[in-house]
Amino acid sequence: MKILSRANETIFYALGTAIVLMAIVLSNRYWVAFDVTRDSRNSLSERSQKVVEQLDESATISLYAGHNPTLLQTMRDLVSRYQRASDRVLFEHKNIELDPSVSRDLNIQRDGEIIIRLGDREKRIVELSESAITDALSTLLLNGERKLVFLSGHGERNAEGKANHDLGDFSDRLAKVGYSIETLEKGAPLPEVSNNTSLVVASPERGFSAAEQLSLAQYINQGGNLLWLQDSDGQDAAKTLSRLLPVSTLPGVIVDTAAQNAGLPRPDFALGSSYPMHASLRNISGTSLFPRAVALQIEQSDEWQTISLLQSSGESWNETSPVEGNIQPDAAHEQVGPLNFGFAFERIDSELQQRVVVIGDGDFLANNWLGNGSNIAVGEQLMSWLTQVESAPLPPRHAALDQQVAISKNSLIALGATLLGFIPLCLFGVAGWQWRQSSG
Repeated sequence: MKILSRANETIFYALGTAIVLMAIVLSNRYWVAFDVTRDSRNSLSERSQKVVEQLDESATISLYAGHNPTLLQTMRDLVSRYQRASDRVLFEHKNIELDPSVSRDLNIQRDGEIIIRLGDREKRIVELSESAITDALSTLLLNGERKLVFLSGHGERNAEGKANHDLGDFSDRLAKVGYSIETLEKGAPLPEVSNNTSLVVASPERGFSAAEQLSLAQYINQGGNLLWLQDSDGQDAAKTLSRLLPVSTLPGVIVDTAAQNAGLPRPDFALGSSYPMHASLRNISGTSLFPRAVALQIEQSDEWQTISLLQSSGESWNETSPVEGNIQPDAAHEQVGPLNFGFAFERIDSELQQRVVVIGDGDFLANNWLGNGSNIAVGEQLMSWLTQVESAPLPPRHAALDQQVAISKNSLIALGATLLGFIPLCLFGVAGWQWRQSSG
């Protein structure tokens, strides 16, 4: 009998071990996922599914990061939602610690940068979220040409130049996501008005002739989109700007003590750290740097809908003297912050929706500063908003419904009494009963 009993035990344990091993093998090959959140927050949203359904070729999501198991697993979990929806979504991890040349060759600016590629186009993001990945895929799927026409002949930054103050690196990035870049020679006619085209006036140093001002006014009056970057050393150009749009510049440059607190070497930086809920700066996070930015102020207008995009801190002012030594705001001649240095203008004329952005700084997109903070993301998002090319209509974003738990006062009292009273008493009762049984 003892031999039979031992044989039964051996068979039992062997069968149990076999079942566990089989379960492990099967779980590696087959799996089923359930999402029990109220609005399926751990599955792809309807919006993301619509984007994935448009993929007609493989999209590769690449994470460039060092050894960070938590980040890698979080990324894998997020991408797996897309892979369950489509076998055209691929994922790869490039360890930039093992191969530093990857960062140099691809100009990776920070650990954890994500590059999403579709065909010969790519989009870079730094925010690890479904909305950021979906927006990037949607951008790469855009149909139609997006065109940027840069003005020249007045000391503007060179759209394709490689000098520190030029915009060549930014133009290269835009070209990879489907933008057509063109530079107009001085005196050439301005582009035809179109929703998917924007004129770019990048930090002109000299003023415009009467004929050029008339041409710019006609372009704007006809509904043309425009990005105007205004620097502090282009006061003659600023006069033209104020004639074209209800916006003017304050003298001097913005000095912000928040820049010094952030460890920047000079105080004449304006920092963008919070962004409005506006499509032109959607999904932007982190701090963007604006060297020697100019404060802007707008006039009341019945034509334009205006929103402030960028604003300095309350510890800033427009310094009109040389930025050196122990500087303090002059209450008689300078204005204390917060100071606006970026505005979006919008108006609808018939079926044409016109968009204009004015930023009191051009350095943030220059080769020398582009890779700092969130500058790239800000620039790319502004251009995307200005050119207005949309992919297939997508459902709007919805906030998750189960991110907060709402409990009534009576339910909270009952829950507290159960956790802090009833359950501990039951445990003490069971412990006391066991003690009496063992001692009896």
